[in-house]
Amino acid sequence: MEEISIGGIRHDMLVEMLSTGFYSNNLTTLRLSSCVSLFDKDRYDFELTSDNSSLIAKHLPQLKVLSIGNCVVLKDGVHIILRECKNLWRLSMARCQGVWLLSKKHERRIEASSKIISVKMEKKLEGTGNVIRLYIDSVERVFNSSEEVLDHLFGSI
Repeated sequence: MEEISIGGIRHDMLVEMLSTGFYSNNLTTLRLSSCVSLFDKDRYDFELTSDNSSLIAKHLPQLKVLSIGNCVVLKDGVHIILRECKNLWRLSMARCQGVWLLSKKHERRIEASSKIISVKMEKKLEGTGNVIRLYIDSVERVFNSSEEVLDHLFGSI
């Protein structure tokens, strides 16, 4: 199995799924969506925390695409995914809570839960680093490091 899409996942379900090792060898695409609690629409059953990101990075070494929709994403979680998932070339976050875009022009942060955000990693030539392309509602920005992307998505003014 190379791709799996899961809706309504909870943290304990992810732990169970990944710890079995069933998906770890060949899974290249993981899509998580609709992580809002069935019982409380203001609460999420799954958050991309540092713990969940570490699980994903550890158990899915071949992961190339991680797509997250209607979930909570945290800076530490995104940082681990960008740093530890060595084969990752695209991280998509659609309508996720937790992302605050910097608007330096207006010197404020803008809540981005209605935005579609895509981070694409491009390998440069050997020894010259990577280029990271960040798309927010199809508008492209180019960065040289994951730290620059994190500062843009979660940083403070």
